[in-house]
Amino acid sequence: MSRNIAVLLVVSLFFGLAFGVYEIVLPLYLRDRQHSYWVIALIFAAAEIAVFFLRVYVGRLSDMLGRKIFYSLSLVLCAIANGLVPLSSAALFQLPLKALRESTVFVRNTMHSLLIYDQARDRFMELLGKTRGGEFVFQGLGAFAVIFLMSSERDVNYVPPFLFTAVLLGAGWVFFSVAYKERTWKAPASAPAGSVFSLHMPRGLALLTLYGFIFEMAITLSHSFAIPIFFRDKFSASWTQIGVINAVHRLTMGIPLLIIGPLLRRRLKMLFIVFVIVEGVLLAVSALIPNFTAATCVWLLHDLVGAGVWFPIYGQFVQQYSRPECRGEDVAKAGSLSQLGRIFGPLLCGAVMGLFSSPGLKVSSAFVASGLLLIIAPLPLIWLREHKSGTPQAS
Repeated sequence: MSRNIAVLLVVSLFFGLAFGVYEIVLPLYLRDRQHSYWVIALIFAAAEIAVFFLRVYVGRLSDMLGRKIFYSLSLVLCAIANGLVPLSSAALFQLPLKALRESTVFVRNTMHSLLIYDQARDRFMELLGKTRGGEFVFQGLGAFAVIFLMSSERDVNYVPPFLFTAVLLGAGWVFFSVAYKERTWKAPASAPAGSVFSLHMPRGLALLTLYGFIFEMAITLSHSFAIPIFFRDKFSASWTQIGVINAVHRLTMGIPLLIIGPLLRRRLKMLFIVFVIVEGVLLAVSALIPNFTAATCVWLLHDLVGAGVWFPIYGQFVQQYSRPECRGEDVAKAGSLSQLGRIFGPLLCGAVMGLFSSPGLKVSSAFVASGLLLIIAPLPLIWLREHKSGTPQAS
């Protein structure tokens, strides 16, 4: 593993730890401040609009200026956004903070994959799996840390967890800025000059983008803010139980990613489709189980036999179908258009929850709807061309 890849791994661990705390604490912070499901949904959905506009332009700029500057900025701005959260619970204050935070997270994720592919495309799935797998493992540790950061079930002090995430991200920013050595960057001479909002892209990338849109809508329907609320409102789970569940949730994705990359060689499209469908089935079924322990065990399988397998394949396909002369723009554009699904996911979650009066049925319905959408998400991939070797065919 090269020096720069090792730096990306270390920063991913900082980022994962902070992410694991934030994703549990924010929904419950907003809920405890008496915001309705609809208001929380609007905060999460509106943030994704900012992600779309920022990510498209950053992709093109990274083709011209290099990736490091945008990776670095994403870390420091994310630290600021996290640290400011407990200053006010007002929706109009939380909305721009959430927009800033989500923009920086997805810019960072885009730059992360681009940096790895720039340096080690032959080992991309392996290294993406290891760095993001380590990140997910540390997201699990972050979820577990919530148990200690939230000292009381009553009169909860939300300042320590948000401050903790800001410090972690700030440390990651300093380390990355000093330790990562980017080669002198030269913009590709043949990069197209069309609009970044043009829908034109290679056929294969367009199919992956359509899949991504449906997938993001489906996964945010259940994952944007519903997870901690589901276990608390349906099963009266404590902070400790929610922290442990989310910790294991991240480990079930992180651990497979650490080892799966070198094993993925053939029939990649088939594996991709099958494991996305399996993930959807498990999400839907888990919500129909009335017993806390059984429902939790089934729910925790959805990444272990789902995203833990298909995630690096998806990353590889997106990079390979992008045009070499404007790969940053193509990857960012595909991600941005897919990301539009994240606007509708939280809104659908709020709408589905609104159909039921029982708290248990509200959050259960969101998980069922999410699973059903995941099952149909891979349909566009049927038309994805593939070599006999299992490698996608450029188009």
